[in-house]
Amino acid sequence: MRKAEDGQIRAIEHDLTVTQGLDLAAYQPRFLIEQIVASSRFKAQPPALHRELVQLALANLTVGRSPGAGDGVGMGSGSLARVA
Repeated sequence: MRKAEDGQIRAIEHDLTVTQGLDLAAYQPRFLIEQIVASSRFKAQPPALHRELVQLALANLTVGRSPGAGDGVGMGSGSLARVA
């Protein structure tokens, strides 16, 4: 992968801090690169900071919850009967 340009880094930082409301963390650069490389391998293309790959990596930084999904409390084996 070639060196990232300043504009690309600023755009990723903006997505993290402004769009997603996250604080910057030391693990994020490595995590994002690993995610981009993994997605590139899956798509059989060379790794690059393409918008689509960056967005996929950013989406993997957080755990999404659907509205009304609850907080997981009380989700023991008894709850499986409700799902089945």
